Amino acid sequence: MIYGIYLAESIKPNFSSMATNIKQEFNKIGIYDENSFLDHVKNYFWQTFKLFKKNDTLTANFVHNVPGYQQRSVNKSLGTIINNDTHKLVSYITPFVKLS
Repeated sequence: MIYGIYLAESIKPNFSSMATNIKQEFNKIGIYDENSFLDHVKNYFWQTFKLFKKNDTLTANFVHNVPGYQQRSVNKSLGTIINNDTHKLVSYITPFVKLS
């Protein structure tokens, strides 16, 4: 199956005007531009969540409107994961704080 990770355009990093210290921190984890950022997001979700099977495919995009969902729902989150084969919502992506 193909799953789409649709991220709110409002959280898209602006690499051309990013502060040097933030850019250095991104570079330390292999994020240099929008494409490497999206690759990092896909890898994170692939490794962190047990939603996906070995032969599943993940895509990631920044969007203003998530296909099939009213924007007011999406604005409450950072984005969504959608099964692109059935167009069903799999999960909202929300910010969280990792407690030590």
